[in-house]
Amino acid sequence: MDAKYRFVFGLSPDELGYFVPGYDFHAPSFDPEKGLQESRDACTGVPDHYHETNSASSQLAPAWACTAIELLGGKTAEFPACARQETQEPH
Repeated sequence: MDAKYRFVFGLSPDELGYFVPGYDFHAPSFDPEKGLQESRDACTGVPDHYHETNSASSQLAPAWACTAIELLGGKTAEFPACARQETQEPH
């Protein structure tokens, strides 16, 4: 860490929930005959979507990782996960 103050404080991982990458969050699909269908969960041995349900956000993993890279003096531009998402204005 190169900053003047070299400490970090905040919420512990237990308070933030699971750090789940965005690609593990899947929206439900709609079947005209069966209605709303929950997507298949890739994790086994736990209730469906347990980790996603107990995560603060699908954006938590990259936000935390990219902030840690910056605090340690790294360059986030080298990591695609740290690229800022451009928002498009509605037409």
